[in-house]
Amino acid sequence: MNKEFDEFWELYPHGRRAAKGKCRKKYEKLVKKGFHPQIIKALHLQIKVYNTKIKNKDPFIAVWKLSETWLNGECWEDDIDTPAPVLKNRYYNLDSEKSPTEKEMDRQQEKIEADKAWAHLAKLAARNVKDYKKEMFEKCKKKYGKNDDKKS
Repeated sequence: MNKEFDEFWELYPHGRRAAKGKCRKKYEKLVKKGFHPQIIKALHLQIKVYNTKIKNKDPFIAVWKLSETWLNGECWEDDIDTPAPVLKNRYYNLDSEKSPTEKEMDRQQEKIEADKAWAHLAKLAARNVKDYKKEMFEKCKKKYGKNDDKKS
């Protein structure tokens, strides 16, 4: 039975494993009832569908349940919401992120935004230099007295 549980545990998404001892006890009961092949098959399918949804940037990806919750909820029996097939356009493949034209427009927009950011930083730097000079002038004025531009 440890072999079956180890197979399940290694297959289950790493960031969502929890309560290994409780999961082991629950899984041993499920193995005795003959659910192991069904669980492994369903888990493979659910992982495949989940990864496909991530690849397709599906906005409706459910958070993967913790292992204990998944077993207690008998989630291997859930209906799988398989993603729609990826359609292809004659100009570009919709499976790819964007068309070449869209990618170029994005690059141009990023360049514009970067230029704006640099201009803003330059303006801030110039303002800070002016403020610094003004501040230092005021300190000198206080320390050494009035500043007379006229030479006596």
